[in-house]
Amino acid sequence: MRKLLIIFTLTILFLACEENKETPDSVFPNDTEIVVGSVGGWCYGSDSLVINNNNLSYYAYAPCEHKTYHRDSTISDTDLQHIYSDLNMDDFRSININTCNTCVDGVDFWIRITDADGSHTIRYGYQDAAVIEPVYNFVEKVNQIRENLQAGLAQ
Repeated sequence: MRKLLIIFTLTILFLACEENKETPDSVFPNDTEIVVGSVGGWCYGSDSLVINNNNLSYYAYAPCEHKTYHRDSTISDTDLQHIYSDLNMDDFRSININTCNTCVDGVDFWIRITDADGSHTIRYGYQDAAVIEPVYNFVEKVNQIRENLQAGLAQ
């Protein structure tokens, strides 16, 4: 009877163990690249922010001014962790939207994430908040970085 109790206890302990998948490497692996941007009709132009490891590269094109802008920066591990904490790749990959607001002189926003499992892009407009809701907090964080770098170009 004692052997049966030991086997039962060990089986329960074995089944109760679960690997912790919330390590920093699983949150933002080195092979992940995030590109966010916007493109619009008329004189809105386009811009993009590339986040690769701790490097940030911001590009903007102002068609009516015939100017191209570029700015590089870095981001700390802590700030990067803060951004990635709201990103669930399964949720992101489940969003399938590809708007064309620029077809009617509107504005489209887009996000492309490339990692070891492939690449996925979403393209959305202001009216699509409900569709991107699963990753909305992540979107807001990367757009804030994009807007901060954009504001820095005006200085």
